[in-house]
Amino acid sequence: MNLGPKEYVNIYMAEANGNLRVRIAPYAVLASTFPDTNTFLTVETMKTDTLRPISVPNFDVDVDSMPYLNYGDGSPAWNNTEDKNYQYLTGAPEISQSLTTSNATIYAPYIQFQGTGVPNLTGQLTYGLVFVVTRDGVTQEYFYFDPILMINQPNSVRRQS
Repeated sequence: MNLGPKEYVNIYMAEANGNLRVRIAPYAVLASTFPDTNTFLTVETMKTDTLRPISVPNFDVDVDSMPYLNYGDGSPAWNNTEDKNYQYLTGAPEISQSLTTSNATIYAPYIQFQGTGVPNLTGQLTYGLVFVVTRDGVTQEYFYFDPILMINQPNSVRRQS
């Protein structure tokens, strides 16, 4: 993917199975090479506005409050449908469970990169993105993958890794 001047890229992490007990968040960025795979970046380069290919990454969360449904107590049993909303199925066997609605706050952690806007900085930025996973709210495990960003190259195609 290409990152142009002053454009943003947000990277979110998500647990593939939607497991609510598993939480994932971006944790660190390890800058590797730029503008090609033979030129290793230094701390001094990444601290210099006119030399670094991206701004200082921003770690943040999107906060959204959305309806959440909780099942009520009781043991559901089969009964004849009496609800007139199901006019074609009145009297059909029905089993249901009571539900209550509440609002749940959802936090979606992400990391944001911004192109620095220096037009003569073009090339391929290789970097490592470290993310942390917790399955029980206490234990943390760290994982790493190495995507790339094309900087100021509008006709570029993202390399698959």
